[in-house]
Amino acid sequence: MKVLPPHFSMISAQTSGEHNEAAHQQLKNDLKKHGFKHTEVAGHYGGTPEKSYMVEHSGHEQEKAKIEDLGRKHKQESVLHSSVNKNGTRENTLKYSDKRPDVTGSGHTVDSKATDFYTEHPTIGKFQVGLNFPE
Repeated sequence: MKVLPPHFSMISAQTSGEHNEAAHQQLKNDLKKHGFKHTEVAGHYGGTPEKSYMVEHSGHEQEKAKIEDLGRKHKQESVLHSSVNKNGTRENTLKYSDKRPDVTGSGHTVDSKATDFYTEHPTIGKFQVGLNFPE
């Protein structure tokens, strides 16, 4: 089984639960234009399937900011960033496009039996990242 890359972000062009293949392709083109290595993945969030991209990067803030810019361009509510810190702990941040505070958490699980709130990568399988949503 493959492991998650040390630094990645998740981004989609899907809005309101509607998949738009043209928008999905435009996002892919934008990722290529900016030189990002990306893999198409299938997610399932709150009962809604979603085609997304896992975007690998160095973890630098400039690259995360560019991915957030692409999220806003493609009318995304949020972009997820995930990085392994110097201590080896995976830190996750859900960055909203509006003024809502970020949602953070740590860790991840690879779970082939996950039924919701997961991403499925073609070689890694189903995985979930830890996020601590406010109650």
